[in-house]
Parts: sequence; structure tokens; C-alpha cells
Amino acid sequence: MKTSQPFGLNHVSLLRWYGDCIQIRRLSFDVSSARSQTTNATVLDKKALETLKTLEGPEKKPVERRLFKEELLKMKFTDEEAEKTIRGMFREGVVYESKPGFIRRLGA
Repeated sequence: MKTSQPFGLNHVSLLRWYGDCIQIRRLSFDVSSARSQTTNATVLDKKALETLKTLEGPEKKPVERRLFKEELLKMKFTDEEAEKTIRGMFREGVVYESKPGFIRRLGA
């Protein structure tokens, strides 16, 4: 099916056609909420990466995961945010475990 409108506009039009205005409002709220969460996560990720770089020092030595998490907690990360950030860094390939309990930045 070929349309002249982007998917999002067709989706909203379909909801309006069925008269489901409540879902339209909820959909726009969810999108703005997701954007806000993404922005906050990006800021936290940047702070975490800078902290890891600092802990590595000029020698770029491996950083103990426990020490890295403690530093994040000192920076006002919650325990959940710190763990989520560290897991995200592993998942995205930013860091790897060089030996059990120690992490290093990829390309460092």
C-alpha cells in the first residue's frame, strides 16, 4: 500500500478515524516522555564515560568495576542508574571486562 504521508501521520489519522482521541494524547505523551528519558540517559552516559577515563589515568589501566560504581554513586547516580549505565556500556561495546571484576574502554 503506497501512501503520500509518513507512517506516523497515517497512524494518527487512523486513530482519529476511529475517534480514539485518548490514545492520541497518550501516544504524544509517551513520545515526549521517551525523549526526556533518552536525553537524561545520554547525559548520564557521558558523565560515566568521563569518570571512567579519569579512573583509567594516563596509563589507561583497567578499572575495578566496584570502584567505578562507587564513583558513579558519589556523582549522585542512584544504584539502579549506575548499574544500568554500566550494563549499557557493556551492551553497546563501549567497555569490556579485561579480567574478572575489571573493565576497560574499547579502543583505549
